[in-house]
Amino acid sequence: MRLLSRQGTAALAASVLAIGSALAAPTIASAADHEVLNDPVVFGEGHVDAFNMLLNDDGSVELALREDVTGQHVLHSPESVDLVVKETAQQAFSASDRVPEELQGQEVYHLPERNTGTLIWPGWDTMSLTPEFGGQVATEFKITAFTGPGDAWVWAGIDDSHLTSGGHKLAVGEAISQPFPSHTHSNWAFSEPGAYEFTVEAEVSGNGNTASSAPQNYRFVVDPELSISGLADHYQSGEAIELSAESDPGLEGGSYEWFVQREGDAEPEPIEGQDGSQLSLEADDSLNGAQITAEFRGDGGQINPGVIASAQTDTITIDDHGDEPAPEHSLSIEGMHEHYHQGSDITLDAVADPELENGSYEWFVQRRDQDEPVQVEDLDEAQFIQTAEQALDDAQVSANLVDDGGEVLASADAVTIDVDDHGAPPHQEVTVKGTQEHYHTGDTATLTATVDPSSVLNRYEWQVQPAGESQWTAVEGENGSDYSFDVGEDLNGAQVRAVLTYDDGEEYVASEPIEIQIDDHDQEPTPPETELTIEGLESEYQVGDVASLTAVQDPQTDEDHWHWFIQREGDDGYSVIDGALTDTLEHTIAEGDDGAQIIARLYDHDHALIAESEAATLNVAGDSTPPEDDDDDEGRDDDNGGDDGNRDDDQGRDDDNGNGGSDDDNGNGGSDDGRDDDNGNGGSDDGKGDGDKLPRTGAEMTSAAAAAGLLLAIGTGAVLLARRRATAAE
Repeated sequence: MRLLSRQGTAALAASVLAIGSALAAPTIASAADHEVLNDPVVFGEGHVDAFNMLLNDDGSVELALREDVTGQHVLHSPESVDLVVKETAQQAFSASDRVPEELQGQEVYHLPERNTGTLIWPGWDTMSLTPEFGGQVATEFKITAFTGPGDAWVWAGIDDSHLTSGGHKLAVGEAISQPFPSHTHSNWAFSEPGAYEFTVEAEVSGNGNTASSAPQNYRFVVDPELSISGLADHYQSGEAIELSAESDPGLEGGSYEWFVQREGDAEPEPIEGQDGSQLSLEADDSLNGAQITAEFRGDGGQINPGVIASAQTDTITIDDHGDEPAPEHSLSIEGMHEHYHQGSDITLDAVADPELENGSYEWFVQRRDQDEPVQVEDLDEAQFIQTAEQALDDAQVSANLVDDGGEVLASADAVTIDVDDHGAPPHQEVTVKGTQEHYHTGDTATLTATVDPSSVLNRYEWQVQPAGESQWTAVEGENGSDYSFDVGEDLNGAQVRAVLTYDDGEEYVASEPIEIQIDDHDQEPTPPETELTIEGLESEYQVGDVASLTAVQDPQTDEDHWHWFIQREGDDGYSVIDGALTDTLEHTIAEGDDGAQIIARLYDHDHALIAESEAATLNVAGDSTPPEDDDDDEGRDDDNGGDDGNRDDDQGRDDDNGNGGSDDDNGNGGSDDGRDDDNGNGGSDDGKGDGDKLPRTGAEMTSAAAAAGLLLAIGTGAVLLARRRATAAE
């Protein structure tokens, strides 16, 4: 094996060019000179320059495919062409054949270097590049993608290589080298039938210039097979014989020729007017025992293309069941009256001519609101009976005659129903069932619409008219006979009705409305449940700092009635923090706050306690000031007049001053249910409510001291007076 070079291929080039001149007469071409076709074509023989270089006016280059099959030097985009290697190219090389060593002893599909006239003759041409790249132009056709069922080879002479690698097998990364301007043909071989696809890019250099083409896709189809489908087991005279031919791998382009060889004929006879992949014939007695052949040919014009692949059917069987042709049937509908009144029977008969033994019927009705006929279910008899109603006015009735194999033999023309009740309303009445005497808020109401007498219509529209309104509103998406919905407060007093409609929504008849009544029996709403957590507590504060705390609900509710409370060391209970009425607290740290506990409470708008947080304990650095002790150990009244013994049970509701639940307007007593006033005073007797004693103010302490002094002076005077009286008596 040797690699073709400029010096080593001079004689070969002269030979190739001489052959080319005699057979192909290549000419220099540019992209601007010729139209490049894109219609799918198939070539099975003839001269083809697969890699044909085109030079553009701007010096750029293109790859195209050029052929002399359909005309002279016709250009195509490579991806639009299938290059077919026919079955006749199959050849077994012996061990002594003058071919590359790796092909000796192999059976391959071989396209010779010289034109056979019966196979495609592919090659390449770079002659058009010389005006731009000079007489020393070199071209490489690089393979950037390759797929196929087997291997592909290209070589010159006995075993000369066209590839830059020095080998013969085509693969990704290989390149066909053309080191000088030339019109060249070569040997090609393929190991297996099927489709081989290449992607090729051309790189050109010469005269100090370089250029590259865009990639192009090529397809070689080796030994395709043809098959025919669609042949039935048998036909009756007059039936259509419809066949389809298909190649594998699939081929676009080319043409078909169909032949029939009747029983006793020596040669197949062409079927005129059939050149596509589909064949349609009318069955007759002459085709009984005949065979159909399809031949696929490539495209041609300048040459007459040969057969690429062919296929033949099994024999055709014509069976007329006793040599009598199948009768042609007709069907008509009889019995339609001039008009009907609702409630009367519409009785129609399908009449077949001739009668069909073991036949059946299909009946169809198309009302004026329907786009197409609808088959009547469970009716296959020759008679149609339907009760007339106004919804059937202008409806059309049609029928089919069907044999025992399900084939429609005849169809009757449609007849039109006329229902005329002279202005009377429909007999049908719609009733809504399932209503309750009353509902509770949140209940699910389930209503059912029924119609009597029955109707051919089955579409409903449910409509609602809220209390105080005059218009009905359709419930979107509710078109069945059942309607379920949640009862909300907005539906109290609303009316609901069901309307039987045509398929297009036109109203036919409506029910009497039913009214939705809601009675919750004055039940108090269940208070929401949530847990409170205090966030924002710092580990330590200084006197004068601001503690910013937030009460967080889990889960969140719509309630927003808040109060905050504090209990310092030494306090009997919690006292309300004035002005803290939201879920956030801004508390300025004061002396005596060290160890103080803060809680948050959430109330509903009737002052009922919903939730209470765990206590948050303040840690104040350097605060050792004890709180003032104003506890009344005797349980005596404070200045507001409330003591532990005067707590009442008036549901714990407070007065407007925050004093909790005493018998008078100033008492501090609280109830057991923890209700408070708008300032947060009051609460339970669990040690956390305002009913517990609160620390005295400075004014209260001063008044108490003055009273104690006065009492002491009076007591002392009384003692002295008693002693004087005793002395005088002595």
